[in-house]
Formats: sequence, C-alpha cells, structure tokens
Amino acid sequence: MKTALTACLIGASLFAAPSIAEDVTVAPGLWSYQASATLGPIPLTEAGSECVDQTEASMSLNDLIRKMNAACSVTRQNAIDGGYSFDVSCSGGPDGTMSGTLLVTDVNLVLDATGYAGAPGNELPVAISGQATRVADSCGF
Repeated sequence: MKTALTACLIGASLFAAPSIAEDVTVAPGLWSYQASATLGPIPLTEAGSECVDQTEASMSLNDLIRKMNAACSVTRQNAIDGGYSFDVSCSGGPDGTMSGTLLVTDVNLVLDATGYAGAPGNELPVAISGQATRVADSCGF
C-alpha cells in the first residue's frame, strides 16, 4: 500500500529550512518500509517495498499528506535537528489533528506522529510510526 511508504517518505533528503510549499525530494530507487498505526484500540501494521521513480521523487509535504488523505493539510512545518516537525489538520471526514516528526538520513527515514480523530466529544487517539530504507538504486524491472 502506497500510503505507508508515502507516510515514511514525507521529508526525505530535505536539509534546508522548508516552507510548507517546499518540495520533498527523495532518491529514486527501491525502498523498503514498515509502518504501524493505532486508531483508538485498533492496531494496524504494514510492511513492504515500493519503487519510487523520478516522477514520484519530488512533491510538497502538503501534496504528500493529501495523497494519504485528501481531507488533510499541513498547517506547520519546521526544520529540527536531523529532520522536521509538522502539524496536520483534517476536516470533512475523518476530522482530526496530528503532530509529528520525521527524521532523515541518507538512506533512512523515521516518522512518528500522534493526535486525535473524530467528532468533538467522540475523539479517538491516533498514533502513526514508520520507517523506510532505500535498499537499491533501481527497481530491477
């Protein structure tokens, strides 16, 4: 599922202080990923690999978030030591907010984010964590 890899690739290879509109750029090639999430008491996990081609290797953080959920937008993005912190707001189903960090090295990404989803008064805690590793320069096909 591309959602998990997209979540892991949110801030790869950005080393300047970004604005929300700045493009996220990753190296094309084969990436391996593992992701887990909880929505209230419900755990979800996913692992796999995905080929990132040149056309998918650069996009804004906001576009990446909207690719995972069209109802969500980045409201804050800041450079931190070794990566980025960000806030996301979602409305129009499911509603919610999330804050997280993405740590970046040359070949690894680590994402951690927490927040809430649901209608006021019926909010469920949400937690997402994932990591991706670039395992090859090409995808072999």
